[in-house]
Amino acid sequence: MAVGARSSGLWVEVDKRDLEDIFALLEAMEPKDRKKFMQKATREGAKFLKPKVIAATPLGPGHFGVHAKKRVSFGAAKREKPAAIVKYRIGYTHMILDGTSQHEIKPNKKKAIRFMVGGAPVFTSRVKHPGAKGNPVIDKVADQYGDEALDRVADYLLRAFGLTE
Repeated sequence: MAVGARSSGLWVEVDKRDLEDIFALLEAMEPKDRKKFMQKATREGAKFLKPKVIAATPLGPGHFGVHAKKRVSFGAAKREKPAAIVKYRIGYTHMILDGTSQHEIKPNKKKAIRFMVGGAPVFTSRVKHPGAKGNPVIDKVADQYGDEALDRVADYLLRAFGLTE
């Protein structure tokens, strides 16, 4: 099992090598049912991690609000490795997590960009952003809480197969 971090989100994945006994029982299931079952198992880890990501989310200008959304997704179909993903559903996530170098910001659909300075609105056709240092929130949460999330996945699997009291 693994908890990993990418700029796209925090993922919880179960690998066959980790739980040989349970995977022997899973092999007897239909592939579609097995995939659904493992989706539920990895979701247990994601449910645990979601509030941790939200609590660690930087707030305010140049950061996120509380936009962490849980989304269940699967890895490549060839490998059939189900994974639950906790990710931010914001287009600029990678900029906050990884940081940026100096860049110019231009309006996408309008003629001007609007922002506030000292409580007054300012309109301009472009902004020269000085860049920003990254804040690897996802990595911090994975390091601090990853093992506990994996324990929850394993507990779910053991309970589901009646292998624990």
